[in-house]
Amino acid sequence: MVKHAERTGRVRGNATARVATLFALSLIVIASAGAQDGMSWRSYAELGGGISVSGGDIRPLVAIESGLFLGAVELGSYVHLLPLEFGSPDLLQAAAVAYGGSVGYSLDTGNDTVKPFGRIGLGGIYKAEADDEGAFSGMGAERKFACVFTLGVELPLSERWSARLWGAYRLTDNALDFDGKPLSGFDLGASIRAHWTTTVR
Repeated sequence: MVKHAERTGRVRGNATARVATLFALSLIVIASAGAQDGMSWRSYAELGGGISVSGGDIRPLVAIESGLFLGAVELGSYVHLLPLEFGSPDLLQAAAVAYGGSVGYSLDTGNDTVKPFGRIGLGGIYKAEADDEGAFSGMGAERKFACVFTLGVELPLSERWSARLWGAYRLTDNALDFDGKPLSGFDLGASIRAHWTTTVR
């Protein structure tokens, strides 16, 4: 039964990955339709950090975002890491990871000016704690539905780089940490973003 469940989980995971890949490729083709010099699309990647206030605790937060542009609309994915418990000798004893797909929009107010933006992410949140050997084997892990609403401002630094300040609220399907405290709550952070254009001729 366990092996069957593992195989089923892998098959479902592979199918989901294939669908997501095909969807992304379709968006790229649509975005580049009509390009005379080849197929082009604009992409972005973002790395940031901050704090998460949930369950009455203040926790560190690491945020990773990536995706592509369709005009002013951004379609991407996100991974947010929430350390839940630190210990010794292994630094991280328990953690939660929020993940999913996102849709965002930036309001262009002119060149080299601060731009407000908003983003909605839909996905899940996964929590796990390390075993006696300090490894995250997945035993006792739990997954719940989660969505993230983000508002912020973006300041261009150069043609390729920009800085972002943002606040977000993470809403979960009654996801709790290992102390029974909710993982829903507010996040505050800052990030650095890079964007570029890729052309295939």
